[in-house]
This record gives sequence, structure tokens and C-alpha cells, in this order.
Amino acid sequence: MTDELALENLAGVGPVTTRKLNDAGIQNIMDLIVRGPVEIAELTGMDIDSSSKICEKAREDLVKGGLIAKDFISASELYKKRQTIGMITTGTDALDTLFAGGIETQALTEVYGEFGCGKTQFCHTMCVQVQNPKQRVDLKVEYYTWIVKIHLDLKELYQLQKLMDWIQKKYLIIL
Repeated sequence: MTDELALENLAGVGPVTTRKLNDAGIQNIMDLIVRGPVEIAELTGMDIDSSSKICEKAREDLVKGGLIAKDFISASELYKKRQTIGMITTGTDALDTLFAGGIETQALTEVYGEFGCGKTQFCHTMCVQVQNPKQRVDLKVEYYTWIVKIHLDLKELYQLQKLMDWIQKKYLIIL
């Protein structure tokens, strides 16, 4: 996938342009489209037309390669997609209210804060909550199709034993 995102593989981007982009901190095609043509022009000194063409070509290549979704969808398509999103309870009514019903499915949720504020405990709780059989019923998901992927990056402070103890208390298993 790294080769697919290389600036050198983008049509119309030669070594000089690649060097300008790299010097501006843009290392791959994804960096390019995230920044957008105006910022690219400001960072590299290129004219806005050139940066617009490069960004458009990058976006087209990513759509064609299936690395990003097509650029525009109708409001009705977006509404239908949003209807499939469920909510996973945090296990705390106050937090669920704060989060408008819980944590959304089909989304990434970032947890950050100062040391000792409860990030690890919250993540442990959510690891248990997503495996809760009641969640599967509420989300209308059959057990055998329930797939959960969680990645926790807690700067090496993550303690697996705490998570295992929490799960055992809830009589749940990790699949």
C-alpha cells in the first residue's frame, strides 16, 4: 500500500515537484489530499492551478484504487448510511447522555487526557461493553456476525491483567 501512495506514482508529479512537496512535509498522496490545494500552494510556492490539478489527480487515483470512498454522495445515500450506525453504551448513563446515546459504531473514537484521568479504565470498560450480549441484541446483530476490532494505544501504560480481571467479573469472554 505504501507504493500506491508514493508521490512518484502520481501522474504529473516529477522529481522537482516531489522534492518541493517533501520539503513541505508532504510525504505521500494521502498527505496531499488532506492538506488541499490552497495549503499545498502556500507551503510549496506552486501556483494554485497546479496544486489543484495535483490534488484532484491524487483524489481520483485514491478513489480508483478503492483507498477512499467516492467523492460525493447524495443526502439520501448519506441518510441511509447513518441509519445503519448503532450506539454502544458506555455503561454509564451520564456518559451516554454526554455522548448522545453512547459510542457510535462504524467510527473511530479517540480517548485522550492527562495521566490518571481514567482513559485506561474507560477503554477497558468499552472492550467489555462491545462484547456484551445485550449490545448485540440492541444493535440487531447476530452473534456469529459480530466482529469487533479495537486498537488501544496508551503509551505502554496499558495493563492487560486489569482488562482480563474486568472481563472475568462480567462473565464475558474474548473471542
